Order: sequence, then C-alpha cells, then structure tokens
Amino acid sequence: MDVQIKTLTVPITIIAVLVISIVIFLIKRLNYRGFELTIWKRMQGLMASSIDLEDKFHEIIELLGQIIKTKWASIYLLDKEGKFLVRKASKCYESVGEKTESFLEPTVDKDGFFKPLETIEVEKRHRDLKMISQGKARLLSIPLKGKDEELKGVVQIGPIFSHQRSLVRKRKRLLSSLSTPLFLAIDDSLVLDNYKKRIADYQLFGAIDLEMMRSLLDLESFLELNLGIAITGTEADGGLVIIKEGNIKVSQGVTDRFIKDFEHAESIWGTSPLNLSKEKVMDISYLKDEGVTALLSCPLCSDKQLLGVIALMNKKDTPFTSNNLRLVDVFAQRITLSLKHISFFGEMFKEYLTTLKGLVAAMDAKEPFTIGHSKRIAKFSVWIAKGLDLSESEIEGIEEAAYLHDVGMCGIADQILLKPGRFTEYEYSVVKHHAQIGACLVSPIKFPVDLAPIIRHHHERYDGWGYPDELKGEDIPIGARVLTVADVFNAKISNRSYRTGLSFSEALDSLKEASGKQFDPKVVDVFLSAIKKRRESVPKERPLEPCYEFKGCTEDICMTCPAYKSDRNCWEVEDTKCKQHGDAECAHCMIYTEWKSR
Repeated sequence: MDVQIKTLTVPITIIAVLVISIVIFLIKRLNYRGFELTIWKRMQGLMASSIDLEDKFHEIIELLGQIIKTKWASIYLLDKEGKFLVRKASKCYESVGEKTESFLEPTVDKDGFFKPLETIEVEKRHRDLKMISQGKARLLSIPLKGKDEELKGVVQIGPIFSHQRSLVRKRKRLLSSLSTPLFLAIDDSLVLDNYKKRIADYQLFGAIDLEMMRSLLDLESFLELNLGIAITGTEADGGLVIIKEGNIKVSQGVTDRFIKDFEHAESIWGTSPLNLSKEKVMDISYLKDEGVTALLSCPLCSDKQLLGVIALMNKKDTPFTSNNLRLVDVFAQRITLSLKHISFFGEMFKEYLTTLKGLVAAMDAKEPFTIGHSKRIAKFSVWIAKGLDLSESEIEGIEEAAYLHDVGMCGIADQILLKPGRFTEYEYSVVKHHAQIGACLVSPIKFPVDLAPIIRHHHERYDGWGYPDELKGEDIPIGARVLTVADVFNAKISNRSYRTGLSFSEALDSLKEASGKQFDPKVVDVFLSAIKKRRESVPKERPLEPCYEFKGCTEDICMTCPAYKSDRNCWEVEDTKCKQHGDAECAHCMIYTEWKSR
C-alpha cells in the first residue's frame, strides 16, 4: 500500500511543478503583453502629438529608454544626398534615475571610451536592427523607416553590456515594429518645424525687427514699448509721444494737462533734438507749473516733414546728459522709420492676406463638396459675432479668421485630403496639424485682431476634449468658440463623397444636443436665434437665401445655371448646376431642406 502511495506521489509532484511552471510562464507572458501595450499607447500619443521637434526627440529617447535601459541614446537622420546619417539629438543617462540631458550638443562619455559620432556614413547594416561596434562600445542600431520601407535615419542606444543582450533579443520584435511609427512621429514634427521656420523668415522680412512688424498693426503698443525703454534708459520721471496724423498720444508719468499744453506748443518741438536745463525750463510757464526741472525733446521728422515728437521730463534736480539725448534721438529715428513703413507694409500685409484667401479658394475648389465652404462659415460666424454684440474690429477679425480657418490644409498631402472615405487614425492625426499650420501662416496678421489664436483653437471643445491644446470653457478665445459652431454646423449640412449631409433641422438639433459639451451654450443660443430671425423674415415660398448667395459658389458656376438670379426656386428649375457644388439631388441639399422644414 505504501509503495502505491509513493508511486502516485511522484507523478502528482511532476504535474504540480508543470502546472506552476505554466502559470508562471503565462503570468510573465501577460506582464510582457501589458508592457507592450503600454509602449504602443505611448507611441500612439507620440504620433498624435504636435510638440516641437526637439521635444519629440526627447520623448522618443525616453520611450526607448523604457524598453532598454542604456547609458546613451542618439538620433540620426538621413541627409539630403542620402549618403550620411547626421546626429540630431543625444541623451546621457549618468545612472539609473539620474539623467543629464544634452540635446544637439557634443556628448563625451566620462570614461573617455565612447562618444556619439556627429555623422555616420550610410551602410547596408543600418537598414536592419543590429548590434554594431564603435570603438570599445557595442551599440544597438534601430532603423527609422518611412512608409516606403526606405531608410530615413537610425537611433543608436548603448553601450550594450553582456548582461543586457538577452533582453535585446527578447525585445527585438517590439523594437523592429517601432521602426516606421518612430520615423512618422519625427516626420510630423519636421513638417511643422519647417512651416514655423518659413513663417519666422517671413516675419523677419528685410531688416525690420519683430517689434516694428507689430507696430504696423498696433502702433500704440509699439510707441508705449519704445517710450518705456527710453524712460528707463535715461532714468526720467516721465514722457510722451505725440503723432500728428491720427492724433495718437501715448504717455507715462505725466498729467493730462501737461499732454494738452505740450501738444499745443509745437514751437518747442523744433526740427532737431533739444535738451532744456532747469534755467531754460523755468522760462516756460506750463513746464514750471508742472514741476519739470529738465526736458528732452526729439522731433519725428521725415523728408523735412514734422510727424510728431518724443519728449522726456525730470522733476528731480538731475539734468539730462548728452548721452541721454543721443539715446532718445535713436528712439525718435526708430519711431520715424516705423511710421514711414506703415503704408508700405500695410499694403504688403493686404497682399499677403489676399494671397492666403486665394489659396483657400483654390483648396475649396478641389472638390465639388467643398466649393464655397469657407464663405459659408465666414457668413455664419458673422451672424453669431453680431448677435454677441462684439466690436466692429472683433466681428471683422472673426470673419477673416473664419474664411482662412482651413488655410493650414495646404500643408497636408492631397492623397490624405482627397481620400474618398473616412480617415484612418494616423491620417486623422496628420490632418489635425492644419490648425497649428494655419495659425503659423496668419501669425503676421494682427489687424483688425490677432487671427492666429482663433484659427489655432477652432477645434477645441467647450468641455476640454478638443485639440490641439485641450483648452476648456472661457479659456478658448471667443472668436474660436464662434468659429467652432459655424464650422461644425456647415459640416453637418454639407454632403461629402462618403456620406450625405443632415437636413437643416437635424443639424440645428445636433447643435442643441452638443451645447455645453462641444460648444459654448451662449454661442449656440445666439446662432439659433440668428437663424430663427432670418427664417421668420423670409416668405415661406422662398429659401433662406438664394442658392448662389447661401452656398457661396464661384461666379463661373453660378452664371451658367438657369436658376441664377431667377424668380424661381432652384429646385423648380431643370438642368441646374447643383452637382458642380456637391449636391446630386435636392433631397440632400441644405437650401432645399431648410425651405422644406419651414
């Protein structure tokens, strides 16, 4: 009996060991799967993010450090000729948990035996994930590949020590699968970085600095900036700048009475810089009454024409020096130069704005479904802005921003934009960059208001779940909140190649449902009220607006349509040109469904 029990015990023990081994294996397997999911989730965030190029490099190196902990990591990208890999970023981990970062700077190992190379000649071995040697160091080279599987760069991490090689083998499949996603994440930031550089170059047009560019569209801010620096640099007690044309006056530390008296004393402005000591100031009653003990005055002259004056004053017994006078004269020349260029650069920005509008019109015309779409959104935005009782400049600025809101789409490839169907997750992440690209393109335009914030944030959501910055509620600029409602409503009533638009009433109902979530409730209410007033003022037998006005179609399409400027409704006329602007049949046309719902 005892023998039988012993005989049974042996297989049971073996089975128990096997079961435990299998359980341990499965737990390890599940843990590793969880680790892989964490890496891919972070990778997905990297591809969708629109951070700067250097920050993107930083995040990629951090990600790889999570997979294989090494002392060094460097990113190399292929040069234009495709012959060399050029180092773009490096990072040194002095010890686990302590990081010493060095981006875009030479990095030397403290032991002196390893230093990342600045350039590497492209070799066949760089096309695959491999261990390579550099001096005494063994490095892991991870290729960066585009969608075409062509080499675009490499990431090198190391040194890899003998005890890490088994880990490298275990995670080789994961590292290899990251090859293309890593480059696509970098490529997105390269595109955005390129646009930023081009815009920066444009803003530095000629030898005019950024402050002067701003002065063309915000002269008072520019004058205040220069006056403040002049007062600080001379240790004056106050001062003012007067521009004759437009009656512009800015001041600091002086009374309204002083400004008024000085404004009417053009004889003291002179045609050359003036430094009045205490003795001379005492002879001028209004200066004496003000308590002024010293005065500097420099005229703003162009072609012997007096444009204005900059003046500083002291109330303490400290005279101005000749160096003070030279400094103020520099600011006077700076302001004069700005005034001379206002007209020229004002015209330049008008031409730039016209160019951007032409670009938008060309993009709208690429597909029948998008013809007139920017004009419609501008129209809806103005309806809302007027209902919110915004100022004339705000209304004008919102109208301009609404027309240009999709100008950043020029930076997105046509094969994505014109795709006949819904975007993939990756394609959508690329398309989302249009808001930042558009903001960069309009960043020089500050008149009638700064257009860049409106365009950058027109895809934010009132509940904070939008992009690119996840702003929430009142933190979203009012112009962007207006544009969001106008843009989404237009999208809902418009047909697309892969779906038909909602009816006018259905689109209005969807705005109500998303009020307080996607949209500012106040903006939605104002838009619904504006629509209601217009619908009530239109005869029941007529549409809200004639097709050619409401659709915003180009005249070359409208003029050939028999319904153009006709007394009859477009759906009552045969051989209309509706297909040319995206409406195959009246049942799905925004003009018809609006009329039908009334």
